[in-house]
Amino acid sequence: NGVNKFFYKTEFSLSISELITEFTECELEGFMKSVFLEGKAYEILVSQLQLYLDDLNTPEKRKILRKSTVVSLKEAVKIISEEIETIDNINVLAKRVGLNQNTLQVGFKHLYKSSVNDYIKNYRLEKAKELLELSDLNITEITYKIGINSRSYFSKIFKKRYGITPKAYQNRARKTKSA
Repeated sequence: NGVNKFFYKTEFSLSISELITEFTECELEGFMKSVFLEGKAYEILVSQLQLYLDDLNTPEKRKILRKSTVVSLKEAVKIISEEIETIDNINVLAKRVGLNQNTLQVGFKHLYKSSVNDYIKNYRLEKAKELLELSDLNITEITYKIGINSRSYFSKIFKKRYGITPKAYQNRARKTKSA
């Protein structure tokens, strides 16, 4: 009703950040620009109010992804890529980047369209494929290099993904490389 004063300060959510970018990069002119900017201003206001309501929840129950969380998620991805051999459990990874496990999972689902475990598994398989193509390591060495302790498990998930065993893939890659 406009009687009570309201002040709320927080970091932008990802969606608000995108709306502000659309607002500032508007190339329309005249009446169309005015209508577009007014509409975006309302969208930003609604998103900010949603963010306020979301912030009333405990951190584990928040559903809106903040820009600061995205920075932490990208740090988690960097850790995964640099430490794939020794990557620990999700809880340890979450703590290292300053997030709780739930926020890490929700963030990965939103940004990368997969769970953290699926992201790690996919990264391992892509890294293995690269090593099979480009390195002189044997299958067992590659298995350990990507952080998997069982050669049979590695062979099983590699074949499931690519439809070929790691050894057959490596032989094919080496033939192509020498030809």
